[in-house]
Amino acid sequence: RALKEGKTYHEIVLDKRLRDRCSAQYNQNINSLLRERQSFIWEQLNTAPGSRVKKAIRVKTSTKKSNGLIEKPPYILIGIYTNIPEDVLIDRLRKRNEEGRTDPEGKFISTKLLVNLNKEYVLPQADEPFDLLFECDENLNLTLKPSTTFTEIISEKKNSSKPSDEEI
Repeated sequence: RALKEGKTYHEIVLDKRLRDRCSAQYNQNINSLLRERQSFIWEQLNTAPGSRVKKAIRVKTSTKKSNGLIEKPPYILIGIYTNIPEDVLIDRLRKRNEEGRTDPEGKFISTKLLVNLNKEYVLPQADEPFDLLFECDENLNLTLKPSTTFTEIISEKKNSSKPSDEEI
């Protein structure tokens, strides 16, 4: 979207009007993918569990009517996260900036921003609604982590909200 607007990514982030338009378009695109049951990769920085859970619920609860019946979503939710030490991240960023490398959208990431994001980052936990959860190390090796499936989480919440036999 930044390229269509003739702006850098950084300029879009600073311009609330454009940022809101981009977010609205992004959400329309996600809704279209969900409605059409298209496979997709939702690559977005999510530093906190609440943000990840909201997105997972949005995907896992998207329904579609077909021949008068409601179809459940066919998605398998796979989480992939990194747990790279901050000093390694800062060193990589420093090297990238020294080489003058930026992506086509003109993204520039400051060390201060990286450090702040890293402070806010909460590693995904087994109770988050991923069907599969992988940790990606600094050498791009993936390790499957234990995770509770979305269905189990929903079942637990439903069961915990029902009164026990003793309460009746």
